Amino acid sequence: MAVQTSAEPLAGLRTPRPGPGAWFAKAAREISHIPIIPGTLLTLVIIAAIFADFLAPHTPSAFDLEQTFRPPAWEADGAWDHPLGTDNLGRDVYSRILHGSRLALFVGFVVVFIAGSVGTTLAITAGYMGGPVEAIIMRVTDAFFSLPFLTVALVLAAVLGPSLPNLIIILALGGWTRYARVIRGEVLRLKEIDFVAAAKLAGTPTPMILFKHIFPNVTNTMVVLATLELGGTIIAAASLGFLGVGVPQEIPTWGGMLSEGRPYIASAWWIATFPGLAITFTVLGTNLLGDWLRWRLDPQFRQL
Repeated sequence: MAVQTSAEPLAGLRTPRPGPGAWFAKAAREISHIPIIPGTLLTLVIIAAIFADFLAPHTPSAFDLEQTFRPPAWEADGAWDHPLGTDNLGRDVYSRILHGSRLALFVGFVVVFIAGSVGTTLAITAGYMGGPVEAIIMRVTDAFFSLPFLTVALVLAAVLGPSLPNLIIILALGGWTRYARVIRGEVLRLKEIDFVAAAKLAGTPTPMILFKHIFPNVTNTMVVLATLELGGTIIAAASLGFLGVGVPQEIPTWGGMLSEGRPYIASAWWIATFPGLAITFTVLGTNLLGDWLRWRLDPQFRQL
């Protein structure tokens, strides 16, 4: 009997090509993993900061006493020359918000970078070395952490004077302690894991162990902390600006705009409302992004 060599019985075993429905389903799953809301909010703020010179219709510090207290464009007596109205000196609120976003993000990113670098270095050193080194570092950390930050910041700002470098230094002094406390706990756990013990037995120098084995395993925690601390730093900078001790008053800041608009909140609500919304949405975006990063980077959350 001849053996049937037809390939027809095997035709059903072939893997079918995915159709358009499968492609759209895969795309939907990928999109669902993207933090759309925080990504949109932060993208808008970053675009405003980068292109403030092009997007702002007026110079932020230019005043026109004939245009004082102009309402937003959609209200009566409003005009699209000043889409969000003007303040008590006739300065364009929209232009000042755009330029204020530049300062807010610059201060936030620089402070987070400095505080994260200092706090992470101290945390890794304290957690891995242990003994007197750990005791000294953590007691200093606890001392800084126990101080009322805003009060200390006000005193330092009064002593050092209002300027951008001083503002960055003051905020960095109050931000490194959170990295030190949280990341130290991660290091205490990591140094007991087998691959670190094997590196010790192999005679690997301590700096190499810290750089190649410890630091890469705490970067996820550091990134999440940095994202969450970014929002806190923006609020702290706005608070000092509101109190008039952040940067010189001629530089537009969201906190300074809130302070300037507070006396007119009943008659000219837009002066303080729109800077407040800018702070709210920016901090909301950073916090939501931090929560998303924690869910994506923490294995315990990915298993849920």
